[in-house]
Amino acid sequence: MKTLALILLLLQQTGVTPIKVPELLPPTRQAPPVPPAESPILREAIALYDQGKYDEALARYEQLLQANPENVAPAAMANCINASVAMAMSRIETNLDATVHNKVSNVRSAMKNL
Repeated sequence: MKTLALILLLLQQTGVTPIKVPELLPPTRQAPPVPPAESPILREAIALYDQGKYDEALARYEQLLQANPENVAPAAMANCINASVAMAMSRIETNLDATVHNKVSNVRSAMKNL
């Protein structure tokens, strides 16, 4: 917002007619409240995630999502878990490829020295 005000001030000082900027309206949609019945499940899902038990946390988030499809928070957390797992798998595969490549190179070098 400060940047926009600075740009408008600079335009005003240079004599350029500024563009009329519409007012920003507050958001019209609010996140649905978490029903009390979901709170223990949500707390458990967060605790499982914090403990690194991603499969179990994912199951709890899916349970919450089935109970209340309007609540986007469990879906967002499930997507975060899936993305984290995919990234970790990619790193593992990269490290395995590098390790295998190094071992193959070592074997080749050893065979040349025979």
